[in-house]
Amino acid sequence: MHQPAGKGKFPGPLSGAVQSLDPEYL
Repeated sequence: MHQPAGKGKFPGPLSGAVQSLDPEYL
């Protein structure tokens, strides 16, 4: 369920935690 790098605003290890908080990761 991990999104491609650069897709989110929080690249790196934070992407795993933020993707469930930030609608843009969904």
